[in-house]
Amino acid sequence: MNFKARKEATEILQVLAKIYEEYISIEVSLGYVKAGTVHNGLVIKSAPPIFTEKLSDMGFSLDITSEGVHVYRIGGLKDE
Repeated sequence: MNFKARKEATEILQVLAKIYEEYISIEVSLGYVKAGTVHNGLVIKSAPPIFTEKLSDMGFSLDITSEGVHVYRIGGLKDE
């Protein structure tokens, strides 16, 4: 996972941790395997709907796939 991908995953995990404190547990994956290839990215495997609503409200994009819900920002993180 490159630096920008790690930074984005860290930011998403911090948001999820904050939401977690207010609600219940979630299951996430920091990457996934598809067709024998390892892919980077944060995937929500199990969570109540409030998690996806809050992430969406905060500007994150969510894609529902067979692996779970992929969470990312369109265009990735801004360079700082």
